[in-house]
Amino acid sequence: MRNTPRTTKIWHYMIENDGFDLGATRRPIDKNDPPDALKKWKIWKEKGIITDEWFGIVLSQKKYWVVDVETIIK
Repeated sequence: MRNTPRTTKIWHYMIENDGFDLGATRRPIDKNDPPDALKKWKIWKEKGIITDEWFGIVLSQKKYWVVDVETIIK
């Protein structure tokens, strides 16, 4: 049995727009969260950084967060 590290934190990102409108034809729109989510996840995964200063956003616009597994268990 291998010694694999346990997950202690879970990273979340609120995807609000996927680059397409909600109509039946799904036309492209300017708002597209997945590229930003992927960029921020890679930074967090590689460096463990998840601060507003690093990402340059205002707290009221926060779309991502990290939760400790223990908090979820409780």
